[in-house]
Amino acid sequence: MVFSTFLTFMNQPLNTLIMEIKNNIFISCSFDPRLKRGIGSFLSLTNEECLKYSPMKKSRLQFITQEFLETTPVCLELETAIWVLDQIDDQLKTDSPIIYTDLKGVGGLLPKRERLEKTDYTGVETGKAVTNANLFEEFYQHHDRLEFSVFYLSEDLEETPETKTVLQLMNAVHSHSCDNLSTQIKTESTEKIAGKWF
Repeated sequence: MVFSTFLTFMNQPLNTLIMEIKNNIFISCSFDPRLKRGIGSFLSLTNEECLKYSPMKKSRLQFITQEFLETTPVCLELETAIWVLDQIDDQLKTDSPIIYTDLKGVGGLLPKRERLEKTDYTGVETGKAVTNANLFEEFYQHHDRLEFSVFYLSEDLEETPETKTVLQLMNAVHSHSCDNLSTQIKTESTEKIAGKWF
């Protein structure tokens, strides 16, 4: 089954989990360092939709995107995650979602929480507030409400029969954010060139 590798952490039978966990959220983003601009994208699917997915159905996926200006790579990852959680917060009153992401900064946030809160979000050596402390806190506030789990899908994650569909969906979201950003930049460049002729 597609999600067996990811769902065994709950120590429940997979068929039970497929009935219980209804919200699978895939999050990714793309950043342009020259323009300091990024695009965040996400995809929300039920377990049934995930289990039935194949690359031939990619055109049917309903991606949601958001542009972020004057940002940095790390900040973009956090902003994207918080934006997604804002979008789904009102929709998920009872069902805790599972978040899949290829964003390293987001994937490592939950394990850092205890340490960050213990130091009140300040650096041990500097005594100053850690960078993006406000975004960390906002992320954790969402976690308190939604009680979501996060799975970081690293680039070196091996594709197996159990992970294949998850990785295909993650790649689809990442590709969408990259394509969206590229299209925006090309369109703006074309408009600027055209404007010089008129």
